[in-house]
Amino acid sequence: MRSLVLGFYGEGPTDERVLPPIIRRTAYALVARSTGGPSISVEDPAIVRPPQRGDQVTRILAAARLAVGYHALIVHADADAPDPAAALAQRLQPGFAAVAASPDARCRDLVPIIPVRTVEAWMLADPEALRRVLNSALDAAALGVPAHAAQVEQLSDPKAVLAAAMQRAYPTRSRRPLRINPAQVQAELGEEIALDRLADVPAYRRFVADLTRTLQQLHMVGP
Repeated sequence: MRSLVLGFYGEGPTDERVLPPIIRRTAYALVARSTGGPSISVEDPAIVRPPQRGDQVTRILAAARLAVGYHALIVHADADAPDPAAALAQRLQPGFAAVAASPDARCRDLVPIIPVRTVEAWMLADPEALRRVLNSALDAAALGVPAHAAQVEQLSDPKAVLAAAMQRAYPTRSRRPLRINPAQVQAELGEEIALDRLADVPAYRRFVADLTRTLQQLHMVGP
């Protein structure tokens, strides 16, 4: 069985917990759909952490130089805005161009992944998964999260909405601390969010289209 080996360069710890499982599951689904079964193994993308010096172009190029033996490198940037086009053009494409022009970049197949606003928007795309992870009986309305995945990109502050949902699920009583580990919630949501729910989120669909094109070029999936 062949293996698909991916790398991931993210903006921070939350992104490193949430996105690699989503990327793995998405890549596996694309491969299985194309080949009719699990003929290619897909592991969680390896985290690539270039030195945090220089500008974003320098860091993307450094990540590509570190990505030895990877079929493709997934590069993340939060849009921090309603439209990811500016983040792609200003924060990722210059680095992608530098990699294409560099004689010593070890991985030249780069795939952008750009959640609108922040990755927390994707974490809100599946209220049922959120309920399971929080072990809560509250429905989407009671948790204060959108009922429909397509609505998450309309949130101006997904981080605040997710934090409020956690607080509603586990309200602080007296001097007792909040009974939840945000890092664990992030990691579990990366595994639990239904991909068909995410498919209603435009930014995720753009990532799937970009990843599909790259896998086709790598002959991992058919045209």
